[in-house]
Formats: sequence, C-alpha cells, structure tokens
Amino acid sequence: PRSRGLGDVYKRQVVMAAVVDGNGIAIRSQYAGSYKERAAQEPHLATKHAALMRALVKGAASLVVEINETDNAARNTDSPDELKFVRLLTKKHELIVVPENNFFLVLVQEFAKNVAVVEK
Repeated sequence: PRSRGLGDVYKRQVVMAAVVDGNGIAIRSQYAGSYKERAAQEPHLATKHAALMRALVKGAASLVVEINETDNAARNTDSPDELKFVRLLTKKHELIVVPENNFFLVLVQEFAKNVAVVEK
C-alpha cells in the first residue's frame, strides 16, 4: 500500500502493461480492471498510450543529455548519465515507462483506496 497523504492509504493495481517497439507500436499488451473493458472498445489503446509516452521519454532523454553536457563541462568527466525510467503520478494513476535499446515497457497503475486499513 502507498500513502497519498493525511492517513489515506491506497493500493496500486496494474491495469495495463505493454511492450512497445522503437516506432511506438505496442507489440504485446495486457489489460486488467477498468482498462480491460476500455481496451475492448479501443483495440489500439496500448499503441495510443505508447505514442504519447514515447514523446515523454524522448523529452526526458533530451533533458538528461542537456544535464550531461552541463555536468561534464563543470566536472570534466566522460561518463555520461542515461535515462533509466520515467515515472508520472496523477491523482488516480501511476505511469511508468522503462526504455531499453529499441523497446520500452509501459505500465499503468490505478490507485484504489483501501476501505479497511489496520495501522500498526
């Protein structure tokens, strides 16, 4: 469980997982919960999400390159940093994107508020 503030405890549920190729096309995807019904209505839901997340990853990677240039100039080092993953939190969802070579993994999690929480 994850606390989101002032005593509210939420449980995360993965509602979409997709493996995406370098062109932003979902080559494998799986849905659960509310996304399962939505995916039945929108057959290319994972590819739609992947295209948007691909743009986010490209922007984040560009930021890392910019930081490297500034950092390397200041410290005179040759070991550049690299983007490992992007995590985006909203009120209802957590999106995680993990880029790797010519593919990336996209996870979408929903937060569900636990009704009965026992504090220790």
